[in-house]
Amino acid sequence: MASDSTSYPLSRTPPRNGTTQYPKHVSPAQAIAEAWSKETPESQQYWRVADVRARERYLSSLVWSRPKPVAVSKM
Repeated sequence: MASDSTSYPLSRTPPRNGTTQYPKHVSPAQAIAEAWSKETPESQQYWRVADVRARERYLSSLVWSRPKPVAVSKM
């Protein structure tokens, strides 16, 4: 078994050629913004319409008022 780092491709030691680029850490909001900017205008419009439809479907299915209480007669 060789002891050099080439036998361990998942080793934590970076290659020593000077071209190592570590992953850029971004917040979830930044990642979403970057992905959104890469979408085509047609795709963005599709998702906007889908969002409006989902919002309308959600809001129309909810009953926002409580049912009126039934009067109970006292005997």
